[in-house]
Amino acid sequence: MSNLIKMSETIRDHLTKQRMKSMAAYGGNMTQDCAYRGGNGLMCAVGCLITDEAYFEGLEGHCADDNRVVEALFNSLGFELTEDMVNLCMVWQGYHDDTHNGFSYRGWIDYQLDRTSPEMFHIHMMGCHS
Repeated sequence: MSNLIKMSETIRDHLTKQRMKSMAAYGGNMTQDCAYRGGNGLMCAVGCLITDEAYFEGLEGHCADDNRVVEALFNSLGFELTEDMVNLCMVWQGYHDDTHNGFSYRGWIDYQLDRTSPEMFHIHMMGCHS
């Protein structure tokens, strides 16, 4: 099985089990933003791939294609990320944080929309990468 598929499955399984968005207030902001590491030990779609040893607060507020995030992923996963892997992380990040192609993690959590579940999103993503 490819590393790309393993990454997507890890994210799918994490979000399915967690059933909550990872949110935190940072940067002196009183509003809550999506976070790699949120309150109560929550992690976002990409944050679940980053080990505690590789995580640092400077990752917050940066997209998955930022060099700092890519380096944290490399240090966590132990292999160089391909462009497809970085793009996969960006798309999963969009799903967790907002909406991607009509798929919404919040829609699945709040409204039990099975068509937007992490499982359905994973199937959609792997279809795009085959």
